[in-house]
Amino acid sequence: MSRALQETVIPLEGDLPFSPGGERYKQLLDRILEFAPANRRIFVTSPGNGDGKTVTAANLALALRARQSSVLLVELAFERPKLAAVFGSPPSRLGVDSVLAGRCSLEKIVCRRNDNGLNLAMAGPARSDVDLAIFGKPFQNMLEMAKKRYDWTIFDGPSVEASDQVEEFARNIGFTLLVVRKRSSLKLLRRALRTLDGAIDTVILNNR
Repeated sequence: MSRALQETVIPLEGDLPFSPGGERYKQLLDRILEFAPANRRIFVTSPGNGDGKTVTAANLALALRARQSSVLLVELAFERPKLAAVFGSPPSRLGVDSVLAGRCSLEKIVCRRNDNGLNLAMAGPARSDVDLAIFGKPFQNMLEMAKKRYDWTIFDGPSVEASDQVEEFARNIGFTLLVVRKRSSLKLLRRALRTLDGAIDTVILNNR
């Protein structure tokens, strides 16, 4: 199996309470809920690519759905979007990139997975012009609309390695979860800790 294909295989166990993976995500969610983020938003990032942040974000969203919460999973990893490969292509060609550019509203791009009740807002086609994510009115409107319509919003963010905007995402969104792979590069980890200094709320270790 190629590395590219391996990276798109995400075990979706967060809403399966009797599976080992489901139990791990239940425990992680219990830990997060102890802090009870007032804005009901969680931003997931990692030091480098392949550390497991998308796995974590998707399964946290499913774990919240298992508790009967309405959840929106938003993809902000514009350079390396993965959710379409996991959940299937959305009906709209527009994505979060279009929302942040002010070309459409969040409601226009959200699609629903009827098998698990998960609401998805995918990034759109992979692109490197990350300056499109302007932290202005369209971004704030997206945050407010998500908060108004859903109990929780989980943001699958870019890694610190992939984007210079991670710090700004973290500070605008609020509660930040850093996923660190056991074999993660110490150089990338140090960079992430410097970049997100004071903005990290929880760190979890991905043992793979």
